[in-house]
Amino acid sequence: MADHNGASAPLINNLNTLQHAWSEFDAVLKQLPSSLAKHGFKLSVDLERPRSQISHELQETSEQALREVQQLRIQIDEDRVKQDVNSITESEYFQYLRSMAAKMRAKSGKGAVSS
Repeated sequence: MADHNGASAPLINNLNTLQHAWSEFDAVLKQLPSSLAKHGFKLSVDLERPRSQISHELQETSEQALREVQQLRIQIDEDRVKQDVNSITESEYFQYLRSMAAKMRAKSGKGAVSS
């Protein structure tokens, strides 16, 4: 009998830990809508709904946030490319190369340079 009680102690500890985790989860869920709203996301939390449904909504919201972050990264990358192209094309050296290319084209158009 003592062996049976000793074996159930870890199970009881695990159940207590799980119950404590659910309590913390519920507390976080109550604060989550206002926290997400600050960042433009919408989530309604009704603790009477199944936790699996709440968990699914949280997953959808986090996936939406990740997609938006990815879009922002793409936009930032595109903006960097534009800035890099502008800095190159506006440089004196590029302007010099552009004028040299135009002169070479004009010269070859007059027949002075044969190909």
